[in-house]
Amino acid sequence: MGDAPRRLVLTIFPSFAVGGAQARFASIANYFADRFRHQVIALNGDISCRERIDSDVRIDYPTIAFKKGDTLGNRTIFRRYLRETKPDVLVTCNFGSLDWVLANTPKLVRHVHVEDGFGPDERVQQIPRRVWLRRLLLRRSPIVLPSRTLLKIAADIWHLPRKNLHYVPNGIDLKRFGLAVPETC
Repeated sequence: MGDAPRRLVLTIFPSFAVGGAQARFASIANYFADRFRHQVIALNGDISCRERIDSDVRIDYPTIAFKKGDTLGNRTIFRRYLRETKPDVLVTCNFGSLDWVLANTPKLVRHVHVEDGFGPDERVQQIPRRVWLRRLLLRRSPIVLPSRTLLKIAADIWHLPRKNLHYVPNGIDLKRFGLAVPETC
């Protein structure tokens, strides 16, 4: 990309342990290594997926002192960090990163949210408080969803604007291998 400055992408994960979302991030960061700078914040401190990041990727793993459960106090800390760092885009991943969405309200930087699925506590039924928070905090942001099921939940249960919902399939194209594609994907 020559001498043009690389754009800074700040990605917030509840955990950067090796998992599907983290492996997808590593693949994308590796592919675009020469085009972006990254900061990854793992809210639980686990950054073990960094082993999947190529050495030519410009990436930092800052640690920020905050208190779990102190939403308003954390908003101040996170908002200050956004002001000081001035990322080109804030990417939040899953419910555990929504305090960063709140910190970016009113909007300081561009924001994209990625919702990959649910923990055991939400697999069977949505937690009403979380539905309400997603509806309130994510209504103005683009949302990336890797399954049609999540797309339906985001539209029909969270009542997020359909124009903001982006279905980006994750994984292997089963049709390519002559396999049936389940309707819930």
